[in-house]
Amino acid sequence: MNNRNSFLTFITACIPGVGYMYHGLIKKGVQVLFLYMLIGPILSFIGLGFLSHLIKICIWFYTFFDTFSISNKIKRGEYVPDSEFIFKNYVNTENLYNENPSWNERINKQGWVILGSFLIILGALSILNQIFIDNDIYKYIRSYASQYFIPIALIIIGISILFKKRD
Repeated sequence: MNNRNSFLTFITACIPGVGYMYHGLIKKGVQVLFLYMLIGPILSFIGLGFLSHLIKICIWFYTFFDTFSISNKIKRGEYVPDSEFIFKNYVNTENLYNENPSWNERINKQGWVILGSFLIILGALSILNQIFIDNDIYKYIRSYASQYFIPIALIIIGISILFKKRD
């Protein structure tokens, strides 16, 4: 991996995953791009499409700034491995050298707990959404939450950064 153009790094960082691929991290870039593209349709399918924008914004911000972090590491001559995007801490590395490890062998115990918890929470949110979908108060709360949640979250994050104690 060699130094890349800073302007092209900025342009590619604007599309989640493409910045990683520009720097030679193909596996990570493809995983991020597919995740980003599939969030909307999957959440819409289960009735939680209103959450997709929030999740996509979080992914976009993370990958945008992480691309520049990786670019700086590469410029300093550090080795940046092409690792998994999300599940890198939850995969058993000792079973990767078997010819055909099963899913149960690939994912460690903590990974299964997180996946199961995530699916339960997603299912519960989907059921609650379907139960309250015709309720006017629910529609009112949901519309205000979608309009004001992100600006309020940004303000809170900004305040916490400003007042964080630095050593």
